[in-house]
Amino acid sequence: MGKLTAQAVLGRAWTKAQDDGDTGPVRWKQVDGMRWLNDAQRETVVLLPSSNPKMTVEVPNSGCRQTFSDLGIEDGIQLLGVPCNYGSDLETPGRAITLKDRKHFDEYRPRWRTEAAEEAEHYFYDLQEPKAFDIYPAISGTGGIGILYAALPRELTLITQRIDLDDIYANALQNYVLGCFYLTDTAFTAAPTKAAFYFEAFRQSLGLKGKGSLTAAAEAYAASNARGAQ
Repeated sequence: MGKLTAQAVLGRAWTKAQDDGDTGPVRWKQVDGMRWLNDAQRETVVLLPSSNPKMTVEVPNSGCRQTFSDLGIEDGIQLLGVPCNYGSDLETPGRAITLKDRKHFDEYRPRWRTEAAEEAEHYFYDLQEPKAFDIYPAISGTGGIGILYAALPRELTLITQRIDLDDIYANALQNYVLGCFYLTDTAFTAAPTKAAFYFEAFRQSLGLKGKGSLTAAAEAYAASNARGAQ
């Protein structure tokens, strides 16, 4: 969790958009800013899962296959790693669990899903199924496994609440909110161009290259408006 509040992030965005009057924002109200700030946090984690890591220790299901829903992980959007085994107290770390290629095991140990032991040695993960993974061998004991995952940020409901992500993402969040400001400003001719600029700045703040769907949509809208004005 960051130290900056929603007010701090949105206040900077309102200032950049010249909408920070003495009585508060006029063009883009607080309720809109809060909604888009929540959207910004979620989009940040979707594009950069490591921006909101969370660690938990859970008792695995019987068998090799593990899913977030079966493990009771409700806020997870993607697995980041399975560091190690834990004792029956779910506090004492045990043997490390390493990531391996499932295809290798399928080819050279085709019955690996039928094996069990006190601790897991490896885990297998496919990005096509971000909320599931397999462990090998299946755990027959009473211990747990550590699970590192990307967590969905909590919904901010008060402007005095601290953002859920680290403060290093504050600029990225501002850029996303500013993109939303201008994307919804139908009275300002250059708004779609500014929206595209801020959405691209958002992606660049996260270290991402190439235009995202919001950037492309804003640029297409700008181009459409330009053709209509001719």
